[in-house]
Amino acid sequence: MKVTREQIRQARQANLFSYLCSHHGDNIEVDRNSKTLRLVANHSISVKSDYSGYLDFASGEKGNGIDLLTRHFGFDFQSAVLALCGGDNNNFFLSSPSEKTKTEMKEKNKGIQLPPPAKDYRRLMAYLTKSRHIPAYIIQPLIEQGLLYQADKTNNAVFVNRKRDFAELRGTLTDKPYHGIVAGSRHDGCWAFAVGKNPEIAYICESAIDALSLATLTGEVSYYVSIAGASKQASIDHIKQSQLKIIIATDNDEAGNACRCRNKDCDTIRPQKKDWNEDLC
Repeated sequence: MKVTREQIRQARQANLFSYLCSHHGDNIEVDRNSKTLRLVANHSISVKSDYSGYLDFASGEKGNGIDLLTRHFGFDFQSAVLALCGGDNNNFFLSSPSEKTKTEMKEKNKGIQLPPPAKDYRRLMAYLTKSRHIPAYIIQPLIEQGLLYQADKTNNAVFVNRKRDFAELRGTLTDKPYHGIVAGSRHDGCWAFAVGKNPEIAYICESAIDALSLATLTGEVSYYVSIAGASKQASIDHIKQSQLKIIIATDNDEAGNACRCRNKDCDTIRPQKKDWNEDLC
């Protein structure tokens, strides 16, 4: 979907403070006294109330709402423009819940309780880069966008989606591997990240580690998605509601093959070994 010059003008003049409070409440910290907000992932970035731009006090970087969403929230240009204009950004993975949605989730007691983050992510980085051979240039943007962190007490890697309604866990102790989902995660949820601008393809993998590995192997402009298990058909059906081309990229085993057979309306690929991380390693 192309955007018009008028939409770009409106997006650049949009009230960035109000937009972030309404759509990215989990990613910001608001100081009501000074009427400013800061990004959780980068406290040096500040946005003033009733203002259309931002300032990074550490680097001197500044810009409008489009710049902020594309540089620090993982949006592509068109999705950022449409989001700031108040329209449907047609972006299946990059939207965050509205305040109304978050209130409804609390009332229905369906929200998830994410584990608090650790003070540093050294174990997370060591596990992903050394044990799983995933490069830091793939990992660091996900940490900055709030999609990945290390849990405080367990040191598990936490892969949480932007809507904060689904999170996948992975143990960082190589001798005691653990893979699970945070209690309360939506049954048809998933975790995803984008590589490049304006992706039109979504690769569906069985785990976050496999999604990271496939992104490393291909480098293709795409969304890389984890549904946390080959049997999660509800998640696949939910993703099919998007306008993206879906490619099933599950494991090369019985469960992965069964998933490919259930989704004959989608293109498929499979790793040479059991999974994409084994291929990468």
